[in-house]
Amino acid sequence: MSKTFNAALFDLDGTLCDTEPHYVAFWNRMGQMYRPDLENFGKLVQGIPPKISIDTYLSDVSEEVWPALHEMEANLPYSWFPGALELIRNLKENGVKCAVVTSSNKFKMACVAKGLPGFDSYFDAVLTMEQFSRPKPAPDCFLLGAETLGCQPSECIVFEDSLSGLKSGMDAGIFTVALASSNSREVLEGHCDLILDSFLDTSYDKLKENLKQRP
Repeated sequence: MSKTFNAALFDLDGTLCDTEPHYVAFWNRMGQMYRPDLENFGKLVQGIPPKISIDTYLSDVSEEVWPALHEMEANLPYSWFPGALELIRNLKENGVKCAVVTSSNKFKMACVAKGLPGFDSYFDAVLTMEQFSRPKPAPDCFLLGAETLGCQPSECIVFEDSLSGLKSGMDAGIFTVALASSNSREVLEGHCDLILDSFLDTSYDKLKENLKQRP
């Protein structure tokens, strides 16, 4: 592992944006309507791309679920997690390239861009599910993120909140930081290199120190 880093790869929902509770509530509602045999459906599919969730569990009612999902995403109150934007600015001031690596599709990202004006301008790249051969928890998306930014995995840091996303980052061989936004520290322990309660707890300099402390 490099003792410094040149690129930061950010998950979106539950990491940069405080949207995960809305998704859990939506999928719970879909589960109650169409898959009452599965408890806690929202948690079951957390971190899984919508297409995979629908194809796996709701394929028979996909024509009802997709429009409902698009309507929900178009009306979400998108907001940055505290400290997220400040960290991105701090990283870029120190020459770190930043990318979003999300399981969301292009439709969703258009909604984000509308809800958070200037969103794309903060990133050197925005990678969506249409660009990955395999979704999280496979490492493909973060390996592509590193390649897109012209970096080796050892030169990157991943920021994630879901267990599937953390596995993706770790399996890509990237220093992986978990945000305790969707899961507790106890759940996250052992699934990442570093746990943060929020972005307010870190900075470019602190992340460099975290890297130096790794074997």
